Amino acid sequence: MPTLDVGLTRRAFVTASSALVIGAALPLKKILAEPLPAGATLEPNAFVRIGSDDVVTILSKHIEFGQGAHTGMATLVAEELDADWSTIRVETARADTAVYKHLIYGWQGTGGSSAIREAHEQMRRMGAMARRMLMEAAARDWAVPIEEIRTDNGVLLHPPSGKSARYGECAALASTLAAPDPATLKLKAPSEFRLIGKTSHLPRVDSRAKCDGSAVFGMDIHEPGMLTAVIRKAPRFGGKVRAFDPSRALEVPGVVAVRQIDTGVAVYATGTWAAIQGREALDVTWDESEAETRNTADIFEAFRAVAGKPGLTAAERGNVEPAFAAADRIIEAELTFPYVAHAAMEPLCGFIMWDGASVKARYGCQMHTFDQSQLAR
Repeated sequence: MPTLDVGLTRRAFVTASSALVIGAALPLKKILAEPLPAGATLEPNAFVRIGSDDVVTILSKHIEFGQGAHTGMATLVAEELDADWSTIRVETARADTAVYKHLIYGWQGTGGSSAIREAHEQMRRMGAMARRMLMEAAARDWAVPIEEIRTDNGVLLHPPSGKSARYGECAALASTLAAPDPATLKLKAPSEFRLIGKTSHLPRVDSRAKCDGSAVFGMDIHEPGMLTAVIRKAPRFGGKVRAFDPSRALEVPGVVAVRQIDTGVAVYATGTWAAIQGREALDVTWDESEAETRNTADIFEAFRAVAGKPGLTAAERGNVEPAFAAADRIIEAELTFPYVAHAAMEPLCGFIMWDGASVKARYGCQMHTFDQSQLAR
């Protein structure tokens, strides 16, 4: 799972003097239409950013955790922007429900195989919005009608005069223009697509970083004075701490504190190894009176018992009983699948900093809105 808001270099907006940032408040009809000074960034409702170096950065409200959402969001924007795919970069958008909410569910998060379905038109319009502003900038710079401007693979063209410019060359001027209402922009017809539905030849935007080790995950975060905390959890689901003795753990060099929490006992230390050693040294007595004690076979038997009872009817079409009665042969089978954790491949971890007034959290986050609510408590 990708790290939320990890590393200032990945999350900070471009500070160069020439950048075009495209954004729209939700719903799409509410836009930021005030002219921007050259080089200004449009916050917080930003989805697309274009720098003078031609790099097109897309802020994806959907996280990338292996399913290809970042590449999907990039494809939608790049299609309408007529961008050069080699210049595309994607960053995970910050946690901000008001700006980056899921248009179907109403909260910010990724799930239910819904990313493309809900953001398809929105992200295409963000790309179309950027393209229109770049075209207007070129038209003004060349003193020609905007209707004569064409775009192709990251280049603005004026066929009658032969003039051309890379997107980055027009980004500064475009950033001074009023943003058009994205709902009024005409999108491409499917017959005009060059990327959507035709991307088997495109490399995924996250593959290189994950292969060469440059991708940043929660475990990579290091801050001055940071403590590492690990948790000793009950051996059975539902188990609770009855009592614990922290004395041996506190004797481990580097361990600074041991505290009971809702899910067990947390050990705080100056490093990972010290925290793990402190956890191993803990003496904990568990209350398993309400813990899950069934094994896999017991759970399957419980499932069979439930399956044999009448259930709710979701839909009813036709009548299967006559078909069974007339069948030459009836084949029955039981398919079982054991309980497995729906978990990330990398170690689940996170970074939290409390300054007395607010909390800053960086970690692999799938449901931003709900996590913010939990942190606020």
